[in-house]
Amino acid sequence: MQSGQVLEVRVDDPDAKNDVEAWSRLSGNTLLKVIDDEGPELRFFVKKNNRLEKGDYDMAKLMINCTHGQEDPERATLAFVVGNVAASADQEAVVLLTIEGVWNATRSYADDICKEGFQPLKEVMQSFVSNGGQIWVCGACAKPRGITGKDLVDGARIVTAANAVEYLASGAGSLAF
Repeated sequence: MQSGQVLEVRVDDPDAKNDVEAWSRLSGNTLLKVIDDEGPELRFFVKKNNRLEKGDYDMAKLMINCTHGQEDPERATLAFVVGNVAASADQEAVVLLTIEGVWNATRSYADDICKEGFQPLKEVMQSFVSNGGQIWVCGACAKPRGITGKDLVDGARIVTAANAVEYLASGAGSLAF
């Protein structure tokens, strides 16, 4: 999409108004108009603005810690939903998988995880990576579970505690699910 073009977004979620307004600010784009005809659908018109570089918005990098997998599909998915909001707005975002969450990064594990009201976890993870998000797998958590780099989905990598601390020390904000 070129700078100056207008994107029409249609949604059937009444809570999307706050989300689209925040995403427009975060991404540096302009929300031109919201049409709410009291019907089942909201329409948003967003103008693409020219951004000088990734991360122009005045915020720290974001690290989202995910400690859950199949045992709690909602928490497993929410980490990637939040990460995807940041990544799709050209903000640097990492989802750090720890404890049981490390399983999410293994091939086929997330295929059947879906919490009602959410997209399937596999799709949210793929979208996160395609938007520039990074999936980090805690090495100390992966090792006792027998998970190695060759077991991981595309876009995931095993990291050390030092990598996570370095990222946080560089100014990254953090959330946990």
